[in-house]
Amino acid sequence: MNRNLLIFNILFLFQFDSAAQEAGARWVIPPILEGFDSFEISPKEDDTRFVVKKGKLEGVCDKNGQVILPIEYTNIELRPGGWMEAGKDGKRLLFNEKGENISRPYEKFVALDGGTALVFKNQRWGVVNQQGEEIVPVAYHRYTANGLRYVFFKENEEKVYLAPPEKVFPNVQRVNDARAGAVLAGHYFIGSGKNCGFLDAKGDTVVPPLYKFDAIHPAGYIKATLDLKTWGVIDQKHRTLYPFTAEKMGVWTNSGLLPVKADKQWGLLRFPKGEVVIPFGAYDFIEVYDAKKDLFLVTKNKLQGLINAQQKVLLPIEYSYISQSDHVTTDLVKNGLHGYWHRPSNRLAEPAWRRIHNLNDSLCILSTDTTWGVVDVKTGRMIIPISKFEIGKDGPYFVSNLKYDPTIPNTDGGRLHGLYDRQGRTVFAPDSVDIVVFPDGTYFTYPHYKKRASNKSEHRKPDGTVIRTLPKTGIFEKYWIRQSTTPEGKYNLSYFSYLDPPGQERYYDSIDKLTEHLRRVKQGDKFGFTDAEGRVVIPVMFNAAEPSQDGYIRVKYEGKWGVLQNPKFDYFAQFEKNRK
Repeated sequence: MNRNLLIFNILFLFQFDSAAQEAGARWVIPPILEGFDSFEISPKEDDTRFVVKKGKLEGVCDKNGQVILPIEYTNIELRPGGWMEAGKDGKRLLFNEKGENISRPYEKFVALDGGTALVFKNQRWGVVNQQGEEIVPVAYHRYTANGLRYVFFKENEEKVYLAPPEKVFPNVQRVNDARAGAVLAGHYFIGSGKNCGFLDAKGDTVVPPLYKFDAIHPAGYIKATLDLKTWGVIDQKHRTLYPFTAEKMGVWTNSGLLPVKADKQWGLLRFPKGEVVIPFGAYDFIEVYDAKKDLFLVTKNKLQGLINAQQKVLLPIEYSYISQSDHVTTDLVKNGLHGYWHRPSNRLAEPAWRRIHNLNDSLCILSTDTTWGVVDVKTGRMIIPISKFEIGKDGPYFVSNLKYDPTIPNTDGGRLHGLYDRQGRTVFAPDSVDIVVFPDGTYFTYPHYKKRASNKSEHRKPDGTVIRTLPKTGIFEKYWIRQSTTPEGKYNLSYFSYLDPPGQERYYDSIDKLTEHLRRVKQGDKFGFTDAEGRVVIPVMFNAAEPSQDGYIRVKYEGKWGVLQNPKFDYFAQFEKNRK
């Protein structure tokens, strides 16, 4: 590799093609890299350095394009503290953060995370720093380690060495802080997977690593076990709030209520005092139904009901199934039949249907084995009368379908499809077409090959106005319309977004699946990126582009590689969204 080609030019931004500067995303590494086959870069750990590959050999570059290690090694490992380990000629070598070979005089080495390394030569151990200076002379027969404390021995002499703490890269610290805050604010896990405890923000041990933890309440109440057989509750100051005698425990409510099973009976306790709210044995089973509102699903004689913390009955104990609390409409099952309960209006319909669908709405689909309809559960009024047309939900519409030709094996082929709005009004009369509903409420109809009424593919507004008409061979793919013929009937496979205005379609040769909120698209021999629905995020301008990974996008512009930041994806958000 030519080192000069990789050195970042400080005047680069002035010389850089203005088109490349308008890439629609921030450059992590401008397009200045060349001379290798592939490279990996990720914000997961130390993303100031990355490994490049050519054939079977590897090297290391930094984000300015500077070569740290030339491409002449194998199996490179980037270590904390700036160290790098690499293989060459059958030997394992140690390099410092500048790419200088520290291991050359030594037979063995152990890179430490704080930026120093244990080294071995002539049957003796010592310690070197990143400059290669022996801060512990290589003169000791053996050593022992306890955390950061190393003790070296020779004859009757001992030397204690306190290693620097781990050099934590900013990205790693950001993830660690977010993870810690997501568990218990201001505290950090200590211990292994077998036994855990907590440090406070000062680094002092407040809960020793003796336990296995279950869910932790934001107020600091911790479900814990010593033996995985019995459970108790402690707090962040290591005080016991409930003895380690419980056989099982449920989940916390926001107010600190917790179902507990002890002596084979369930009860409900309130913490931090652990006082009994619902006596043990009052019900066969107690589980949290709504953690925010302190509602509980209780079971007796294999039937379920719903109560609050004051044991007020909201639903009597007579159902075999009560659906989850975050549903707008609650599904109730009794004797194999389904009914519904709308909690805000307290309207209850006793089970009388074979099925009930669309529970995340107050408009629910009721069905028997052969009929379907839609009811407004707030009023009990049927907005789409019961009929033999099967009904489903798609976006803002209800979709009806009826099989008219049983000889057609396709799922949708040979069916009549229609659309109805939330008032039950006809938006599109049933016809022998397939229908896809786009997020903006427009929809696309595609006729079956056995024509009944329509013979064109049409993109329509909710009021039925035709936005565009395509040849019959045009089909849809969720947010995209695929056109396989030109208006003249010639083969021309291309895609465009439903958002493109008529006459301004941006035709793509291919579109990829969604990766980290972006789709890679291709026009001719150039690549770019759109969002899920087809809005251009990164213009089509690159000779090569790879799908987004960990928020980074590797692209090739005018023969050189660079890295863009995905403006639609933050790698760290997955951790920080749970920070308390």
